[in-house]
Amino acid sequence: MDVDGFSQVRPGSFHRWHPRGPADAGRRAAKTERRGIMNSRRGLYVTLFGLFLASGFCGLLYQVVWLRLAFAAFGVITPVLSIVLSVFMLGLSLGSWAGGRWIDALTLRRWRSR
Repeated sequence: MDVDGFSQVRPGSFHRWHPRGPADAGRRAAKTERRGIMNSRRGLYVTLFGLFLASGFCGLLYQVVWLRLAFAAFGVITPVLSIVLSVFMLGLSLGSWAGGRWIDALTLRRWRSR
């Protein structure tokens, strides 16, 4: 017997009173599984990030081209800049709205199939 009433514990063995004992084993296994899933999806996340980055770059490039063409046709005036920026922001908002509806429909269909 030890001073506090518990028997000596071998290194590496867990008992029910130990914070990382058998009761914690399920949580550790789930955490390890989540890490494995995240590591397997890392390539997907990097690819999606790259696609979003390229898409944003192309959108800004189009905005600059449209702005230069409008300035060449109408001159450098404030209403031209306002219209080009407004149409660009309208396109962003419509794309976000459509993407949100699409992803909602996709996730609802996925959850119903389970």
